[in-house]
Amino acid sequence: MTNEEWNEFDYELRLVVAQGTMLYIAGCDFKNEPLSVAERMRNSAKIVFELIHKRLPQEPKYTNDKIPVCPSCKRKLKRDHSYSFCPKCGQYIDWGSKNENSSV
Repeated sequence: MTNEEWNEFDYELRLVVAQGTMLYIAGCDFKNEPLSVAERMRNSAKIVFELIHKRLPQEPKYTNDKIPVCPSCKRKLKRDHSYSFCPKCGQYIDWGSKNENSSV
């Protein structure tokens, strides 16, 4: 991962954390409905878990046409392996084995 890619991903990650924190403090969900303390804590924990999970590299899956896809959001990825995380969801991609036999 290049420095530029890392900085961009880190910036996006900080925005998501900030947004989750603001929702927790405000006590509302994305539909602006009031939440209990337990619901706010559950939502905050879920956001943090998802962020940590996306930082763990996962091997891409492959379609029948040998096109790599993100293991998290199923977005098609470039075949040239030019980036190390999914541009849609931020999942780190481990291109190490490049096992094109693991299908979606």
